[in-house]
Amino acid sequence: MTVTTATLRDWWCDTHATEATAAQMWHSTDGRQREHALMATELVKPFTSLYEVGCGSGPNLRLLRERYPTVRLGGSEPGETMAQWAADRLQIHIDRVPLPELAIKHKDWDVILAMYVLAYLDEEDVILALRRMRDAAPRALILAEPTGGVLGSPYGLASRNGALPEWYHDYARLLPASGWAIQWRWLVMPPVDGLNVLTIAVPI
Repeated sequence: MTVTTATLRDWWCDTHATEATAAQMWHSTDGRQREHALMATELVKPFTSLYEVGCGSGPNLRLLRERYPTVRLGGSEPGETMAQWAADRLQIHIDRVPLPELAIKHKDWDVILAMYVLAYLDEEDVILALRRMRDAAPRALILAEPTGGVLGSPYGLASRNGALPEWYHDYARLLPASGWAIQWRWLVMPPVDGLNVLTIAVPI
């Protein structure tokens, strides 16, 4: 079977459709990758709004609410159970829009966060999603994704523990090609389930 963005999106929605998986993700706030994302927000301050693409049940947004209680938050999530969990607990609107589609309007948000969501898109759809994020004209993009070419990680489709298919993309190439300039880039060590790099980019 050919692995496409649609097949990976369906896999995600099908395997994360229960209250138990939503609760497990909601309580995963001690993950090392989330610490890196919070550190990145310190580098892009000041900001008054942040939108997370592919927010799951909301653990990153939960931490951001605690860190920045006055910042306006929003997000998107294609899985209905996950989206409803985040919306109910954070009392914010969660768009039910799967990438590469995007519900963000021009200049609605200061910062866009994408963590472990572009890994489920093939390269063509990654470029499309990044361009749409760029067209929304945020001040900054915080990108935390499995990245090929780092410490021997291959580019292309990989499998985590033989179960989870994901794309390891070359964001050092794809971001500039999609209208973004990389400002900061650092390793997440040790990698978290394949997530090995965090990048902060600004619109060109």
